[in-house]
Amino acid sequence: MLTLADGSVVTLDSAGNQVIRQGETLVRQQNGKLLYSAGNHPVAAGFNTLTVPRGGQFQIVLPDGSRVWLNSTSKLRFPTAFNDNRRVVELEGQGYFEVSKNALKPFIVQTKAANVEVLGTGFDVMAYPDERTMNTTLVEGAVKVKDVRLKPGQQARLEHATGTITVAPADVQQVIAWKTGFFEFDNADIDDILRQAARWYDVEVVYRGKTKLLIGGRISRQLPLSELLKMLEDNGAKFSMEGRRLIVH
Repeated sequence: MLTLADGSVVTLDSAGNQVIRQGETLVRQQNGKLLYSAGNHPVAAGFNTLTVPRGGQFQIVLPDGSRVWLNSTSKLRFPTAFNDNRRVVELEGQGYFEVSKNALKPFIVQTKAANVEVLGTGFDVMAYPDERTMNTTLVEGAVKVKDVRLKPGQQARLEHATGTITVAPADVQQVIAWKTGFFEFDNADIDDILRQAARWYDVEVVYRGKTKLLIGGRISRQLPLSELLKMLEDNGAKFSMEGRRLIVH
């Protein structure tokens, strides 16, 4: 769903093709991707918001050519043209960014927990409000989170409760597996896995028992929920379904 600067809403789907004009800016939808073109003349920028629901995924090319992949249950607010001396977007949820290099215009990803400052790079930001931490994982280039500079292959974890940041090596391919259509886990807590499953399969997770498991594996997100649950049950978990509610026993 794309909310335009004037408040109007455009419904998007993975198979849609359409053109939206906002002043000098053209927005083209090509299947599961939005492409922004700001034109050759400076224009007054409005702010659009791309909202991806549960079970969805979408890609957008911003007016500067930067590419963003949005995971399910995510929002990206961005200007229709980058006219200022900074390129600022706002993220809630999870996005993977490939930022066009422009040393004169730093790229800033604002989240409720912290800002991520970029010059030109590829990185993943996970900033869901129901997670314990905001995670920034650097694939290439350089980013800065609250004055902490990351090197490629590192992840900064910002604790929501305390505001403290820890930096550690990251399994980059695991972090960005969602972008290529997979769940991938390596000794992941089952609670973390089920939060991801709830966003993708649009279910409510209800706990009627305590399950403490660390699980590893890789599975396509195109498979039904039952296949993911089978993998978890093979590791000792127990579930049942009541409508759209996933019961953990």
